[in-house]
Amino acid sequence: MGLFSEVYDRDSTLTRANTLVYQKMDINLLVKRGVLALPLSRGMRLQRLRDEKGVKLRHAAKEIDVSPAYLSLLEHDQKGKDPEHIRGTMERAARYYGVLPAYLLASTPQEYMAECVVQVGLNNSDLTTVGKRLRWVLAELNLRWGEEFSESQVAETLGVKIDTLRGYLDDRVPMNDKVVDQITELTGVPIDFFFPRPKMISEDDPAIRRVITLAVQSGIAVDELEYVIQAWMVARSNKKPSV
Repeated sequence: MGLFSEVYDRDSTLTRANTLVYQKMDINLLVKRGVLALPLSRGMRLQRLRDEKGVKLRHAAKEIDVSPAYLSLLEHDQKGKDPEHIRGTMERAARYYGVLPAYLLASTPQEYMAECVVQVGLNNSDLTTVGKRLRWVLAELNLRWGEEFSESQVAETLGVKIDTLRGYLDDRVPMNDKVVDQITELTGVPIDFFFPRPKMISEDDPAIRRVITLAVQSGIAVDELEYVIQAWMVARSNKKPSV
C-alpha cells in the first residue's frame, strides 16, 4: 500500500458523529477528464471482501443469512429483489466483513468517503493536523478503492511531485487554495474536515470572562480581543484567519 497504508485501523470501534454538509460534484465529468477511474461495482466490492476474508460462497451466505445463489447474484451485480431487501443484505454483509455499510452501498469512492469521515474520521483523536487528516483519508481510499488513490496517482492528479505530496502529509508543506479544492473534489471530503472551524466562543465561559476582564483593564478593545482569540483558535486548527 505504500505511504498511506500505515494509518488506518479497520477494527476500530465506530461511533455516531455530527453530520456535515457535503459539497456536490459531477463525478461523470471527473471520469471524462481522466481524474477518476470508474469505481468498483457493488458486486465486485462484495466479492473482494469475501476473497479478503478467505471464505467460500456457501459459508459467507450462511453468515449473511441469504442463499448461496442469491449472494452469487449480488456478487455479479444481478439484483433480483427489491432495493430494501438488497440494502438489508448489504448491511448484514458489511457487519460480517467488518466494514462500513457505506462501502457496499455507496455508488462512488467520494460518496463512501463522505460517510466514512462522519462515522470514523470525526471521532479519531489522532487526526490533529491537516496532514494527518489527509493521510488518513488517502489511506482509507487506497485501501478500499485501490491504485486510483495510490501516492503516485494522487500526486499526478494534483499536478505535484510525490515529495510535495509527502510534504503535505507530514505538515511540512502548506497546501494552497487550488490544491485544497482539488483534494476535496478528488476525495469527496468537505474542506471543514481538513480545516475545522474554531468552536464558538461563549462569554458565559468563566475563563473567557476572566480574559475579557483583564483585557478591559489593560485598555484592549473587546472586538479586538475577540479577533485575537478567534485567530489563535484558527491557528491551532492549521488555518489562517480571515481578516
